[in-house]
Amino acid sequence: METLGSIIACLVTTFTENNIDALITLLLALATVFMAIETRCMAKATEETLNELRKPNVLLYPQQDIEAPTYINLIITNTGTSPAFDVIFSSVPDDFPHMVHETEPNLSESKPLYSKPESIPNNHILRTGIRFLAPNEKRIIDWGTYNDLLQALDKTPISLTISFSRKPNDKKRIFNHTILDINDFSTVLANKHPITKIADSLRKIEEKL
Repeated sequence: METLGSIIACLVTTFTENNIDALITLLLALATVFMAIETRCMAKATEETLNELRKPNVLLYPQQDIEAPTYINLIITNTGTSPAFDVIFSSVPDDFPHMVHETEPNLSESKPLYSKPESIPNNHILRTGIRFLAPNEKRIIDWGTYNDLLQALDKTPISLTISFSRKPNDKKRIFNHTILDINDFSTVLANKHPITKIADSLRKIEEKL
């Protein structure tokens, strides 16, 4: 296929000095068309870039609890610049462990008690999904202690798929994938049993006396 330059060169050779005005007019017209095409391409590229910057981005990852490092939380967050609608979590195993909150019968108020991870019920957020998640918004889920999760998961990582959209009930979905691997916490403070931590603290106090 001939390039624009070769076409112009061919046209130039067909013109003589008697119709130089027509040649100039033609070149100006071709230059105008070329600039219009370039402007349209740049506008399209700019629009695509802005759309990428304005889209939501939902992530799911494990994180140590700040106040109790032996406990692991699941963090669901939208790191994008626009809201995420109809967030759905798929490939969730039936035996996916979670923390169970129970109530002490002798207390006037409900008190959450941590128990060993069990399979998640149908009303869990990983089953129901999230209808709306604003930018920089988070959902924090109690997942379990490191030791309990290590035993429940048998040291096997879990792969999950997250899908969401820019508008409510939009069929055009955005997909993210995550891997929840409890083994990532094996060399940090999370792998210490609470009793071991207490014993370490008492030993340090004894050494200072």
